[in-house]
Amino acid sequence: MFIPTPGLEVLKIVPKFASIKAELQNFQHLSLSESNCLNTEELIAQGRKSGSWILLQNCHYTGEWLFDLDQLLKSMDFENTCENFRLFLTSSDSSEFPLELIQNSIKIVEEPPDSLGRNLLRIYNNPPLIGKGFFYGCPGKQEVFSRLLFALCNFHTLLQQRRKFRNWNMIWRFEEADFAHLLELLRESVNEQICLFEKVYFVIGECIYNGHLGSSHEKSFVLEMLKTCVSEKVLGKNPGQSNGGRIQTLPSKNDRRDYLRHIEGLPEQEAADSLYLTEHQLSEQQLLTFRNFSATGSQMLQTLQPSSRNHKGTFASVDELIELIPANIQKKFVEDFLTRESRMYRRLLERIRADFRHLKLALQEDLELSDSLEDIDLNILQNTVPKAWLKLCYPTLASLAQFVKDLSKNVWFLENFTPNTYLVRTLFFPRAILASGVQELECDVEV
Repeated sequence: MFIPTPGLEVLKIVPKFASIKAELQNFQHLSLSESNCLNTEELIAQGRKSGSWILLQNCHYTGEWLFDLDQLLKSMDFENTCENFRLFLTSSDSSEFPLELIQNSIKIVEEPPDSLGRNLLRIYNNPPLIGKGFFYGCPGKQEVFSRLLFALCNFHTLLQQRRKFRNWNMIWRFEEADFAHLLELLRESVNEQICLFEKVYFVIGECIYNGHLGSSHEKSFVLEMLKTCVSEKVLGKNPGQSNGGRIQTLPSKNDRRDYLRHIEGLPEQEAADSLYLTEHQLSEQQLLTFRNFSATGSQMLQTLQPSSRNHKGTFASVDELIELIPANIQKKFVEDFLTRESRMYRRLLERIRADFRHLKLALQEDLELSDSLEDIDLNILQNTVPKAWLKLCYPTLASLAQFVKDLSKNVWFLENFTPNTYLVRTLFFPRAILASGVQELECDVEV
């Protein structure tokens, strides 16, 4: 079973493996949906007799049919199934996936390496760079191509590393197929040698990379990073490349082996400035990773030992938190954006009180403990803000205790609001302040 990650192309990996095992002629694949489950069962029935290799993609879209698939696989044995039969599945995370089917499968997950050096090494040891035909594909211009190639690969790995941080407006989905395409574009541009850097910045920067982003600020940042990594300094007598505030030297020779040795000598743990980050941002991400790991471990333990759960501590915490939650905002505002802010706060406070009330009843066994209440109970134990609240809340990475304190301060600020004094962190829509100011200015000067 493959758990797809960005850049993992299962439809290329499995046929290649089948070709190595001389089974490509027996390979079949099908993309699943709820409408073609019966066709899938017929395909499996034929494949188990003939010994085919079958790849079923997007299993998470089939819903309850996965339980039928689980029963079908349990019915297979050496008497009714050809020993050459193979079944490959791909599925994203899904709570509906049968546990036994997962346990009986070999799970395969590919994640990009954690460090810049390992990521660069992976790129250089995979197509198209693993082939000498591509790396030495610019006769007479090998020095220019090899240096720009390394600079572009380094820029790509920097973006992959930054994908772990919460500073993109959307999930970064830059695929490896796109990267292989832009490497070919770079080779063509070097061979043509016409407006080389202008073409790199526009085609690769503006079209390919920034085509995945929606925010103008993110597009500007990516383009500036590209111009810093891939610049004319790379082609100078003392070749070097700027990573954040650091200058990274390049190999003096242009042989592929020299670049591999250079990459292997890079530090295992990159500094914050090499990722265009501050030390605080890097520490924040490391803390977030630790919290996620701890939360996953706690959830697994509670799943394995449901009977040992003790809610007495949680019950006391709920009472304490209920006392700290402020009352609804009663003040009426003249400004439209403050009226909207107060309405958002009322909705958030009502949701928090309702969840606490229902959780308290559930812990007293007067109400069924639903999955959502179970999650809130777990969040209280882990001192994290429930996801259901974050959907209605202003952006925050605070712990639950700090979140409740900030919420009380924010509500007090709005209740005691005075014109021309704004606490920006209390607002759901800070830009509305500027819009309101612009409108007042236009009215005053009669624009």
